[in-house]
Formats: sequence, structure tokens, C-alpha cells
Amino acid sequence: MTGAAVAIALETMTAEAATPAGDYPAYKEDPKAETLRVYEVMAKDKTFAESYSKLLGDLVYGDKPELGKAFEATQQFAERLHKT
Repeated sequence: MTGAAVAIALETMTAEAATPAGDYPAYKEDPKAETLRVYEVMAKDKTFAESYSKLLGDLVYGDKPELGKAFEATQQFAERLHKT
């Protein structure tokens, strides 16, 4: 994961927080912290895991990666984002 991807994400979050999409007060105040909070919830929330399984069942044919494996890249990205 390159620093460029993290930079793009930070730019996008800041721009989004300044638009009507950023009407969520916590996100508008600190988009990076709120994004990291959401990543943490996604990693631990059983409902998210169930939704992921349903989405795979509805949209993916063939090999379907388990949530832990698929979410590994997201977790690595969140770690990089957290360090910036």
C-alpha cells in the first residue's frame, strides 16, 4: 500500500466532509478519525460480517474469500491511515 493511496484518501475525506455528504457532525469535525472508527466497527461487528457473507452470496461466483482474508487489505490501509 503506497503513501499515495493514503494521501488520496485523506484528500477525498477532507473534500467530502466539506460537502453536503459531510453533514454527519463527527465526520465533518474529523473525517480521518471517523473513518478509522468505521473501519474498527466493520472489523468487529457481527452484523457487518453477516452482510458481507450475504453480499458475496448475491454477487460473487466461484471462490468467495472469508471476511478476515478479504478485510486484511482494509485493515492494512487503516493502519497506514492511522499513522499519517
